Amino acid sequence: MSDSNIEDPVLQHLRERKAALRDIVADATARLMEVDALLTTLSDGRTRVRRRLVAQLRPGEQAAAVTEPPEAA
Repeated sequence: MSDSNIEDPVLQHLRERKAALRDIVADATARLMEVDALLTTLSDGRTRVRRRLVAQLRPGEQAAAVTEPPEAA
């Protein structure tokens, strides 16, 4: 190891690794935000479809025709 922190190869490697990991985290965060937005959009759409179906059906048919989706594992 050298006395200079700037030229020390171990510290330089750690700085590069830190920068790479920050990029990975930023990318993963952006992807998670995209998936979260898609889940919100799809969930809202499914709710609107279910409400429209319920409104179109006669009261006796509602229970049999419209069921809740299974929970995701």
